[in-house]
Formats: sequence, C-alpha cells, structure tokens
Amino acid sequence: MSAWQCSTCHVTVLAVGIVRAESFSRDAPLGWDDITRVFRRLARENARSLRYRYPNDGCTELRAACAACAARELPALHLVTLARCYAYQACEHPGWLKSQARRDIERMVYELARDWPNWESGPWGIPNCS
Repeated sequence: MSAWQCSTCHVTVLAVGIVRAESFSRDAPLGWDDITRVFRRLARENARSLRYRYPNDGCTELRAACAACAARELPALHLVTLARCYAYQACEHPGWLKSQARRDIERMVYELARDWPNWESGPWGIPNCS
C-alpha cells in the first residue's frame, strides 16, 4: 500500500463538506472557523499517516484551507469519491480507526451517498488552484 499527501484544495473541499454535514444536523450556518478546524484535523491525520508509512521523508502538515477551493461547488458524488481517496491516504497509522477525522469522513459520506446507485464514478483526486 502507498500513500500520498492530499492537496490543499482536496482537503479544503472535504472540510467544507464535513462542516455542511455537521451544520445540517445542528441547523447552524457554515463558518470559516469551523472549516479551518476540520481542515486542520484532516491535514493532521493525512500527515500522520505519511510520517508513519514513510518516517524518513519529512512530511509536513498542510498549513491553511484555501478560500477559492472552499467556494467550489462539486457534485456530492465527487465529494464522496474524494473522501474515499482521503481515507485511503490517511489510514496508514495505528490511530486512524479511532480518529475524529475518520468519523467525520464516514459521516459525510453517509449523508451524501446513502441512497445513490453507482457512486464510485467520481474523481479520485483534485489538483491545487494556481
């Protein structure tokens, strides 16, 4: 198994999706502070996985969410596939199964994909904005 660091845009889009899933359950508005909090959590888990898998590569965490990426409107199907990719990249360390990032991803995927047939056709990654 190999792992790579998801792009800033990839993690930002997921953070927005997770915050949207959270805001539906508590009927709250979407806030940048919430997006930043979730972004950092996801970035930390991805970096933790890479450092565990490749301890000599010097992986560092992504620093900040991207406002331009946060404004992207992607089909829910694509968010689910991006979440699956993220989980694959972040699962390499022993703490993944008990992590809040994993629970966040699973909750978002459940909210987005629970009733869909053929949901595996979305993109696996997303490049950074230039």
